[in-house]
Formats: sequence, structure tokens, C-alpha cells
Amino acid sequence: MDAGGSTSSAGKGYPAGNTTKGRLTVQQTSEDVENVVDQPASSKAALLLKGVTANGDTALHVIASNGDSKEFLKCAIIIFKRDQDLLFAVNNKDDTPLHCAARAGMSQMLSFLVELAENCNRLHELLRKENVLKETALHDAVRIGRNDTVELLLGADPDLANYPKEGTSPLYLAISLQRYTIAQTLHDKSNGNLSYHGPYGQNALHAATFRSTGVTKHVLNWNSSQRWEYTPSLCFCFQAS
Repeated sequence: MDAGGSTSSAGKGYPAGNTTKGRLTVQQTSEDVENVVDQPASSKAALLLKGVTANGDTALHVIASNGDSKEFLKCAIIIFKRDQDLLFAVNNKDDTPLHCAARAGMSQMLSFLVELAENCNRLHELLRKENVLKETALHDAVRIGRNDTVELLLGADPDLANYPKEGTSPLYLAISLQRYTIAQTLHDKSNGNLSYHGPYGQNALHAATFRSTGVTKHVLNWNSSQRWEYTPSLCFCFQAS
């Protein structure tokens, strides 16, 4: 089971559950949004769809952040049919609606958005989009501890655990936050083809040695062919563990 109560620099950025709630400029109930978007096309309706908050969230960002009931899913498909590009639109933090759904723990909405992207042959484009923190929606799922969402995302794209190419990897984040079940899922669902990178020249082995001897052994076994760079900081980690 995952350990709790951890605080780490890897966990900074977006707090768990940080959604667009509480900062909307329009009523956010699914019925209200549906009434706005499900009307004859007009410049006013298009404007509402593309930018409804000061933070650059579109209507789809708002829907993705606030619910995943049938009503919210219905709103999402209406918005998507009006403008498919809104599925890939980013707000001021370069978050897509998929980032928002993952961060808010809206698993049904996230699954629905993934299906929409797959249906228009743009699945990898959506899943691999990075925000200003150089994080994909997979990072958000890791941060809030949703192993089911991690499984869903990697089921759609097993290579997703390799992104970003440079920066903090989902595996490093999981180990830093002591999400050990998720770390195992990242390894298994990616068939072992995943990034070990961390910030400031660190890697997943640095994170593991600070936290758990058992996890350290797993990381070494997972990537036994890796020629780990034994920097002074990593040597210190081994001595302290």
C-alpha cells in the first residue's frame, strides 16, 4: 500500500484537487452549460465555448473539472461536436481538458475524453500534451494517487510513461510521493519502457534511496542494464538508506 502524508518538492505545482471550481465567471451546473452550448451557432456561443474564465479555460475545461455524470458527459460531447479543437485547447497554464479531468479525479470524464481523441485519430496528441510544468495528464493522476486513472492512461498509450523526454518523469514523481503501487503500475503497464528522469539531474534511484530500501531494489532490478551515474549525492543516498 502507498504511504501517505508525504511532502516533496516533486509534489509542488498543482495541489491535488486544484480545479477551476470557485473561479468560474458563468454558472457551472451541467444544465446551465448545456443550455448555453446546445443552441444555434452564433459568434456569442462560440465566444462562450472558447473562453469562459480569466485563466483561459474553455467551456470544456470547465466541464472536465467539475463532473463526470451523464449530464456532464452529454455537455462534453455537445461542446466537442461544436468545435473538436477545444479538446486540445490549452488554458493559461497550458492545461488541456484532459489535465483538468485527471487533476480533479474525474475518471469517467477522462475516459470519455480519451475516447473522443481516439475517434478523431489524435490520441497521442492529447495524451502527450505537456503543460507549463512539462507534465502530462499522467502526472496529475500520479499526484492525486489515482492508480485506476494511471492504468487507463497507460492502457491507451503505454509509451506515456516516457514523457516528458526531459524533466520530471511520472515514475520519479510517484516514488517521491511514496505512491509505490502506482510506481509498480507505471513499470508494468509500460512494459518496463519508461523514463527514470527527475529534476536537477536526479533520477528515480535518488528518490527511491531517500525513501525505501525495498523500492530502491525494485528500481535497480527494473533497470539493471542502466549504467547509473553514482554522483556524490547518490552515494550519500545509499549511505543514508
